[in-house]
Amino acid sequence: MYQILPVMFSNILQQRIMEKIRGMNGPTADLPPKLYEARKFLANTRLYIGNISNEATESEVKELFASYGEIDELFLNREKNFAFLKLVSMIYLGI
Repeated sequence: MYQILPVMFSNILQQRIMEKIRGMNGPTADLPPKLYEARKFLANTRLYIGNISNEATESEVKELFASYGEIDELFLNREKNFAFLKLVSMIYLGI
């Protein structure tokens, strides 16, 4: 009996929700598709990259991140295994 009550309750709740949705009426609008745009970064925007192998080269890091946009600057610290990357622009994906 205890197992039946939650199932019955969820069915009743689901029916009430569907009735409310069907009862909604009002104007609808067709929205245009969202276009992605290239955005420029601010001058102080840098991307921190950690846990880089001390054997990594600047060209390898640039190659890894080239698909995200044009790379303006790269600072690679092999001793402490990190880098800072500055992109000129990237495709804005709303992330």
